[in-house]
Amino acid sequence: MSEFTHEIAKPGNLPLAIAIAGYAKSGKTKSALRLAKGIQQARGGDIWFIDTENRAHEYGDQFVFQRVPFAPPFAPQRFHAAIKYAYDNGARIIVIDSMSDEHDGEGGLLDQHENFLRDKLNGAEPTEGDRGRFGQQGWARVKPGRKRLENYIRRLRDFEDVVFILCYRATMKYVPKTKDDKLRMAAGEARQDPTDVQWEVSSTSDVPFICSVSLLLVPGESGTPILKATTEAEKKLILRTDTYGPYLQTVKQLDESVGRKLYELAKGSARASSATQQPRVPGRGPNFHKDYPGAKGPVNAASAAERVAYLEWLVGIGGSGEAFENHCAYVQKLIEDDMAAEAERALEGAAE
Repeated sequence: MSEFTHEIAKPGNLPLAIAIAGYAKSGKTKSALRLAKGIQQARGGDIWFIDTENRAHEYGDQFVFQRVPFAPPFAPQRFHAAIKYAYDNGARIIVIDSMSDEHDGEGGLLDQHENFLRDKLNGAEPTEGDRGRFGQQGWARVKPGRKRLENYIRRLRDFEDVVFILCYRATMKYVPKTKDDKLRMAAGEARQDPTDVQWEVSSTSDVPFICSVSLLLVPGESGTPILKATTEAEKKLILRTDTYGPYLQTVKQLDESVGRKLYELAKGSARASSATQQPRVPGRGPNFHKDYPGAKGPVNAASAAERVAYLEWLVGIGGSGEAFENHCAYVQKLIEDDMAAEAERALEGAAE
């Protein structure tokens, strides 16, 4: 008898992991706790906070959470142990601030690699030649610990319903224009990246890229996400699957409502609730914005593809005010209904 079974795929019951990257003082820690509180409202359980920066106490009067102090060394093996400790004690919502310490913190992966080289050279400072000769050997020695950590996070996320919110430090670096860039600019051609400032995250781990949602915060703001990537570097840091993308395009601030909504989308409850509402009547409801270059007339009479394009246009113009936000929310709701209806049709077709 086979150990495997099969079933018709259904929306929902998805794992959820969120990565938050941002410059210093961009609101990563508080945003992570607000998202965690919203997720807690939807699923229950305690919030656990693995604190490598020894500053989570700052928010102890605003949020209720279990804090796990985590001092150096920040080896991947110790991150693995800290997560296991939290999980074994019942944690199902785990915030880690900062996962960047696993990479470049004291005793992190970079330090482990440097120590390997020094041991190889009997304590001498490695030269560039030494790094060329022994560098790959060093990475082969230290990276298995990181890979075990990544696999452990994936297993808890995928099969044990643990929600992770992982914070990463991000910095901006100046990328000089190349000769080709200058020639294109002189010719009036757009560059691939419209700015010389690029983001760089303090990590080379694959964990941010296996997260369901990856958010980049605006520098100097308090938890404001960058909604639309404008450079290649930003495109690598702002990741959204089809499940969360339409909703996140309208988010102006990371708060409890966003955490709750992301969890509901992951588990399918948000889609299910929208599918049970009264059907839309073509010809009623708000019209497209008067300046929109596409379809005209009622938004709910348009095609699903046109509604998605329209929402992208609304986000792009960056309107403000309660009326504009309500209109965006209305279009977003129509898109969610479209997604639920499409999933229901797929299930009905499969059943036939």
